[in-house]
Amino acid sequence: MRGSPTNGAGGGGEPPLYQEVRKRFEQGTLTSPPKQVQVGRAIRRHTCVVCQRLIRPGQVQNDFRSDDGARASVHTLCLRAWVDVSRAQKAPER
Repeated sequence: MRGSPTNGAGGGGEPPLYQEVRKRFEQGTLTSPPKQVQVGRAIRRHTCVVCQRLIRPGQVQNDFRSDDGARASVHTLCLRAWVDVSRAQKAPER
């Protein structure tokens, strides 16, 4: 994805997308990720609920119903970060 929020400057550390997802998750502005999504190609523009960037026609989108029942879409990379951060938050500390 061009201009992807996962492109970090330099090496090491957590990618910027993961940092943003973690921050939003901790602030409560991003809930737990959906348990089920439908994957397909976008036929019209949607805004990704994670990175707030456009999902353009032809791009892969993951559609789901939010907690309030509204339809929502997310980029595949954003969904991956969302799931990873959510799991890390729920994992017991060692």
